[in-house]
Order: sequence, then C-alpha cells, then structure tokens
Amino acid sequence: MKKFISIITIVLFILSSSYIGFAQQDSTVEKLLEEGKKAYVNGDFKEAINKLSLAITIIKNKKDLIDAYLTLSLTYFTIGENDKAEENILKILKIKPTLSLNPDIYSPKFIIFVEEIKSKNMVGIEVKLKERGKLYIDDLFYGEGEKFNLKLVKGEHLIKVEKEGYKTLEQNIVVNNNSKNFSFSLEKLVPIEEEIKKAKKEETKPVETKETKTKVKEEIKTKKVEEATKEEEGKIVKEKNEKKGGSKFIYYLGGILAGGIVAAVLLSKKSTPTGPTVLKITSDPDGADVFIDGRSTGKITPCEITGIQSGRHELLIVKELYGQAKKEINIIEGETNSVYAKLSPFKYEFIRKWGKNGTGLTQFNSPIGISLFNNDNRVLIEDAGNHVAKVFSTKGVFIRKMPVGQELLTPVDGLLLNSGETFIVDVGANGFFKLDSAGKIILFKGGSGKENGKFDHPIGIAIGPNNKLYIVDTGNYRIQVFNTGGGFVGKWGSKGTGNSQFQYPFGIAINKEKKQVYVSDVALNKIVVFDLSGNYKFKWGSAGSGDNNFNAPTGVAVDRTGNVYVVDTDNSRIAKFTGDGKFIINIARGKGTENGKFNVPYGVAVAEDGTVYVADTGNARIQVFQITEDTISQGEVKVTVTSHHNKYHYFNGNKYKGNKLEHRLKSFHLERDNFKHKDKRK
Repeated sequence: MKKFISIITIVLFILSSSYIGFAQQDSTVEKLLEEGKKAYVNGDFKEAINKLSLAITIIKNKKDLIDAYLTLSLTYFTIGENDKAEENILKILKIKPTLSLNPDIYSPKFIIFVEEIKSKNMVGIEVKLKERGKLYIDDLFYGEGEKFNLKLVKGEHLIKVEKEGYKTLEQNIVVNNNSKNFSFSLEKLVPIEEEIKKAKKEETKPVETKETKTKVKEEIKTKKVEEATKEEEGKIVKEKNEKKGGSKFIYYLGGILAGGIVAAVLLSKKSTPTGPTVLKITSDPDGADVFIDGRSTGKITPCEITGIQSGRHELLIVKELYGQAKKEINIIEGETNSVYAKLSPFKYEFIRKWGKNGTGLTQFNSPIGISLFNNDNRVLIEDAGNHVAKVFSTKGVFIRKMPVGQELLTPVDGLLLNSGETFIVDVGANGFFKLDSAGKIILFKGGSGKENGKFDHPIGIAIGPNNKLYIVDTGNYRIQVFNTGGGFVGKWGSKGTGNSQFQYPFGIAINKEKKQVYVSDVALNKIVVFDLSGNYKFKWGSAGSGDNNFNAPTGVAVDRTGNVYVVDTDNSRIAKFTGDGKFIINIARGKGTENGKFNVPYGVAVAEDGTVYVADTGNARIQVFQITEDTISQGEVKVTVTSHHNKYHYFNGNKYKGNKLEHRLKSFHLERDNFKHKDKRK
C-alpha cells in the first residue's frame, strides 16, 4: 500500500508540473502587484518586497513597471533602507523622467525624499537637431522640433531621431554634469522611383538557360515529394492522437509512465525507515522571521518546521529594526535539526544636531518635550524657557512656532496630530491647551486641584488607539484620560510604591498595537506598564547605573515594532528595551557637550525607520541618532543535530528501535556474563 501511495504521489507531481507548463501568465503580474501593495499596507514589508521584486521580473508594460518600482521604493523607504529605495526611484526616472508624486497619496517625507533624488541625479540638457525631426530618448517620445530642453537622469541613454526622407539616427549618449549640450545632424535618403527599382530588378534578373530550367524543375519535384510525405506523416500522427485522446493526453500519459518508472526504481531499493525531518528554531530575542533559501517560511521564532528536503540550505533569521543572522546549514534526513540564533542588536551613530542656548527661532532655553508627526516629516519641541512650542523639519530647519500671537507659561510636552490639531501640556498653567491647525489656542483644560480634570504639575501626554489623551498628573500621582474635545474620561493611580502607585510619574508612551501604556517613575526608578484602562500589567527597573537600572528615568517612546526607549536622565543615556523590559542596547551614553553626549536629557522620539531624536535639555539642543549599517548582519547561528527517536538500528541481523536495542544489549551482556560464570563453576 505504501509503495502504491508513493507511486501515485510522484505521478501527481509530474502531472501538476506538466499542467503548469500550459497555464497562462496574463493575470500573474496584476495578482503580484495587488498582493505586494496589500502586504505593504498591512505592514508585511518583507512579503511586499518579495512580491514586487518578482513582479518586476515579468512585467512587460511601462505603466505596471513604474507602479511596481514606486511601491517597492516606498516599502524600502518605510523600513529605512534608503539606498535601495533610491535605486528603484532611479529606475523609474530612466523610464519616466517627469515623475511627480501626488501629495494626496504619498507622505510629504517620501515626496521630499524623491525630490532630493531628482535634484541630485537629474541633469538639464539641450538637444539640437539641424533638421526638424521626431525625438525619442529610451523609446520615450519627446515631440517634434529642432530644439529640446529637458532633464534626464545621469547615465547612458539611447537617442533616436526620425524624419521622413532621412535615415533614422540612433546613438548612445552619456549624461553627466559635464555634458549638457548635444547636437545631431540627419543624413538624407536617396529618392528612388518605382521605375528605377523595376529597371534594377530586371537588370539583376538571372538569365534562364536549359540547365537552370531543368534544375528548378527537379527542386520543385523534390519539394512536392517532401511536402506530401510530411502531410501523410501528419495524418498518421493525428489518427494516433485521436485514438488515444489527443496530444495533451499523450503528454500526460508520458508523464505518468515516467513517474511510474522513477517510482519503481526508487522503491525497488530497500531503505531503512526513518522519522520525520524536523527543524527547530529559537532565537534571542524571539519573534524573528524565518527564511529558507531566500523564501519566507511564514514562521516566527520559536518555531518548528517539517518537510524540508535534506541537503544544504541557506537559513536567514530576521527581526525588524533589530538585526539578522545568516548561515548555511545541512539538513539531515530523519534527524531533529536544532538552530539557535543570537541576533545582534543594531548599534546607533550620531548623524546631526541643531540648536544652542538663546531666544532666537532656532535657539532653545530648556527644550523638554519632543515628538514626531505628519508621517515623521516634522518635529515638535516644547521650548519651556522660551514659553513656546516650535516645529522643525527632521533636518533642523525651522518651520513655525506656536501658539500664534501669545506665549505659554512652561510648556513641557505635546503632540501634533496629522489633522493639524496640537495639544500642549503646560506645567506652569496646570493644564493642557488645544490649538487649531493655524496654531491658535481654542481650548484650555485644567486648573490647580485634585478633582477630576484638575492638575498638580502635569508633565507628559500621549494619545492612544482609542483616540483618547493620556496625561501624567505628576503632583497628584495619577494618569488622567480625556477625549480630544477636553472631556474627562477616567483616571488611575495614587501615591505609594505598589503596582498601581507612583512617587514621581513623568514620561508616558503607548504601544497602540498591544494597547499598553508605559509610564516612567523618576523616584522609583522604574517603568510601569498598564493596559488602556489602567490595569497594572508589569514593571521593570531599579536604582543604579547598570543596563537594567535607572537613575531618574524621564522621557519614554515606543517604536513601531514595540521596542521601548527610555531617557535615563542622571545616567546621561538613552536606553533601548524590548516591550517586555529586556535591555537591548544603549543608543548613546555619557555626560558632556560632544556629539553623542548629554547634559540632563529629558525628551525622546522615534521615527518609523528607527531614527532617534533626543531633547538634550541642558545643552539646549536636539541630537539625532541613526542605525548603523555595519551591525545589521552580525548575528550568530548555532546548529545541533540529534538522532530522531524513531530511527532504527541493527544488532545481530535484527532490527530494533533505539530503546528496544538498549534492552536487547543489556540482555545480551547478562547472558554473556551468566555463561562466563557457568564456565568458571565447571
């Protein structure tokens, strides 16, 4: 029965392979593009890259090709791989130099990124034709005329000029900063009348002789015989095919026969039965994606994979915004292959700073709160000593200050929604302000007191997935919750050292996916975690200067994968933890005025691509840190192989499973020992 099943399996495999050969590919591109875009929207960036990259290899029309390149570039841009994003934009510019993105569809940050690529790689050139003609560059029609001013991406291009009565000109040109003017002259065709063509044909017509006529007749006769033979053979083949059900049936029948032969040969050899091939994978940290031979397995560590073909395979284990480990492994049939991967956390490097002490637009006097908004394209900073909030680009270019026409008392934290509405916590005013998109105050909520909606030195603010505002009411040792209209929703917390109590709550951040609220307590040197309703979940930290210790933790931020960033103020460091409180790495550490050093830092914000922004309060500046490329692939992989418990062994010509063999050996040794004792007694 097993032999029959194996034969059927092989036959079915050959049949399915044969059928795929007849399948049409017309809808494949559309399906891949749709799946790639859907994966991007759902945040499955690896799947998006796989689908779109595959689509690009089979796309034939330029419209779909541009669409695929653009979505692929956007995907790489979102995960912070800007070099690959730029490569795909350059490919688009080669096809469509006039690329322009719709601001209603694409984020300002991505549009700026594309425009920067265009300004860096596009060169304005002038093409002059001495004879008016139709100009094509890389098969793209630019119109008809004598002079063209246009922009092309740097590199090699194919120029083609067409004009009736002239030879078509085709020539490769190289566009760079040093070659901007190109001039071409067309070569005229010699006009040929029909009579001249006819006369030439007559002149070149061969003279017929008796010998040539005989030769032609013989060739015609031979050709007719060959055609008749082929026709007869075709009829015979057709009749055979009709009897057997057609040519496709023969094709499949051949596959069945071949499969049967292969199966018979394979199964004729007696093999030792083994257990299933198992690949067990664990990683530190867990939650990493597993790829085998460049393809996603759909598994996340820790996991177990079966059915892998024996032999050498490339294993890749990746955790987003964390790192990856790669290794070639040898899968042994019937064995349990255990893999442990130690993923190296990303290291960070200082990339820029802006600001200094003062009252100017680009200067600060105690910048405390910092947050990102508008798809990470803008930075909001609460400049407490200058009584305003300021908006900058991510590169430190000043944009505006708020509120318009008046000052705050002591702004310490805030958030600016993509809708344009701004919320700013003012510790001096004991409340929070709401500003409209023009930067004017339209609401104030608060006042000194312990009642619901009143505050005693509020410091932090965050917004949850429920569109509720969570505000740290420090002096009242609690968290208060409001809707965006200022209405009181709820509260939790009290003074003390218990799980749901505070001594000096300060920073607050929310993991919207897991619906967890992270609150720092300066006095208890802990990060305390709650659900959105204020129910205690867990906490971590203690006083000290070690990796898992704090000395006055203040600002808190959460990245898109759930990692938590804490400003450890008196230890002069920014520390990165997993969502459950396991230390990962220090972004930067040390007290001072040099790049990467701090003087009483307070605020932290993290962009989608993992870039970290820090309010270096005592140094009156903003510092920015980015993941270094050289730490991405430094993970370690260890592989161990253990025999499967169902594997058979042989002893004295008999077959045993592992444990039965052990008992049989013991029995054999006892019999041998008894025989020796009997021999001695004799």
